[in-house]
Amino acid sequence: MQTCRMVSNESDASVTYETKRTGAPHSQRSTWTMADAKRAKLQEAMSAEWALKAQALLDLTKLNIADAMAWQRDAAKAGAPLSKEPLASLKMQIAERVRLIEDLQHQAQVQREAAVLLAQRIALVP
Repeated sequence: MQTCRMVSNESDASVTYETKRTGAPHSQRSTWTMADAKRAKLQEAMSAEWALKAQALLDLTKLNIADAMAWQRDAAKAGAPLSKEPLASLKMQIAERVRLIEDLQHQAQVQREAAVLLAQRIALVP
């Protein structure tokens, strides 16, 4: 359990509060500023934007691996919160689709090589 109380240091631009967990030796003070609130709102908007882009990739019938990898790179560069929902689950879904595509590509390559070897053996048979 955690108790929370407002500390007297309150202004139009920030508020400071103090929390103490049950059994913890000391309390912890935190300050929440207007800049923090604006940053949180921007993060939510950014998260929604990148979630739409990820869903658009997942909805494609033919997913391009380069596009999927670029989505993750670009989202990270933009500062999107990839470790928080919904981006975390979308990132995992895209990674799973890429893994499946890579597995299929590997299987196709193995079958091509087997076909070439078989054709060479058939050509050697008199």
